[in-house]
Amino acid sequence: LAEIGARLILCSIFEGSTARAERELEQFRREPKPGEPPSAAGHPDAVGTMAGREVNLGETLAGLLEASPDWSAPVAARGWDTFAGNFRRDRIAQPLSAGIVWQWEHALPEVPALEASIARNYGFRPNRVAEDNESLLSYHPVVHNDLVLLNNEMQVLALDLKTGNPPWGLDDPVIFRDEEAAASRVSYRNSLGAPRYTMTVADDKLYVRMGSMITSGAGELASRRGRGYLLCLDLKAQARVVWKIIPEDPQWSFEGAPCVVGNDVFVAVRHSDVQHPRAHVACYDARPGRQKWRQFVCGSDTVGHNQLSESTHTLLTVFRDTIYFNTNLGAVAALRTSDGHLKCVYQYKPSSCEDLSVQAAHFYRDLTPCVYHSGQVFVAPSDSASILALDAVSGQRLWENGLAEDAIHLLGVGGGNLIASGDRLYWFSLEKEGKLVARWPEGDSPRGFGRGILSGNRVLWPTRESIYVFNQVDSRWTGEIPLAEHRRAVDGSNLHGGNLLVIDDKSTDDGAQKVKD
Repeated sequence: LAEIGARLILCSIFEGSTARAERELEQFRREPKPGEPPSAAGHPDAVGTMAGREVNLGETLAGLLEASPDWSAPVAARGWDTFAGNFRRDRIAQPLSAGIVWQWEHALPEVPALEASIARNYGFRPNRVAEDNESLLSYHPVVHNDLVLLNNEMQVLALDLKTGNPPWGLDDPVIFRDEEAAASRVSYRNSLGAPRYTMTVADDKLYVRMGSMITSGAGELASRRGRGYLLCLDLKAQARVVWKIIPEDPQWSFEGAPCVVGNDVFVAVRHSDVQHPRAHVACYDARPGRQKWRQFVCGSDTVGHNQLSESTHTLLTVFRDTIYFNTNLGAVAALRTSDGHLKCVYQYKPSSCEDLSVQAAHFYRDLTPCVYHSGQVFVAPSDSASILALDAVSGQRLWENGLAEDAIHLLGVGGGNLIASGDRLYWFSLEKEGKLVARWPEGDSPRGFGRGILSGNRVLWPTRESIYVFNQVDSRWTGEIPLAEHRRAVDGSNLHGGNLLVIDDKSTDDGAQKVKD
């Protein structure tokens, strides 16, 4: 029994559930009290085999538990094939070696600036969270084999991971160009939301959402907003177009990049009518691009009241046979992958669309798909100030925390904590039912700038001037990577923060999008 109990505690330590392991170890080493039968106590003097040696189990476990905060978490294979690294949206990247060696840069097409007055008129803060209105951090690259891939509404770009040069001996990194979209580029200055660019690679095929990023707006707005579409490119055939799927009418819009599992392509779809947007999930066959099914999930009013165009970029999460969908419309749904059948729907009370505060930072949560981890689903809806934890099977709410309204990125789970970021960095303890156990900084500076990443047992959090490094378990500050010492070759300006990836100790930072050609 002692050896079985010791290995269960070892599981808790390896899982990163530090608080649970501490409780289990305390019980394991407890001496019997006077008059108490020995079976009621633990195994304080138990000796057993561990790692091929005869050891005192309690002492060995205590040493492992003490050392565990500095262990590196298990990491997946090289590559970064979708937003957040996998379709569970919980991937931990390879550990980053100390410092950064400046390797290459590429100036990206500028992202259209937003009209700050529009945001203020509809209750948003005048400044966006973890970015600026005039410096949108919209690019979220993927890395496949030796390619760094990015897109915007009109172009798909590919760069060699080692050199930054165009691949396949080409002179131009643009591997797909939509001339029609370029000729009729949609303006975002008078719309709510911001354009976002995400991609997915599966089986050497690149899946990307192209065209106008505006997804809502009824009547005349719907006909004016342009047509977004899904595109599939074959990377083994130098980006040959496999298929292109255009919605059947202007009231239908694809959201973000799809999830691809086997021959199934799952994507969030929005329908705008005269009342309010409606959220759906659709499934397409990965080979011919034929629709297999489409399932309605919910509908709700938004801050634009369907009288103003809106840009949304809702992403799905998939684990085994279930799709998890944060609709940002008052509901979180779980659907069956085979036919779209609704397994369960959790409804929460959305923020009022009539009485908005200028401090409503949570409305900037436009890239917060559900995060699946160990039977729990974590959600940060854009229409709620709370972060929610739900049971992955029943949809029952496990806990709710409303103390981090500006947390617009769910970075994942590490060291027993859900880690989120925005203008600040936050740790929510899973053992303590979502209690906010740490945040940094306590003041207003430094301010986050871009999406961070979990790397090994660390959190890498970008600001404009530096990348700060913290321990995932206990939120200890462990280092700082200054960016000001790196200068861009194109104009001599300083490197600044952005959306981070870590691939084989190479950091890819999309903050260069502000550099002009």
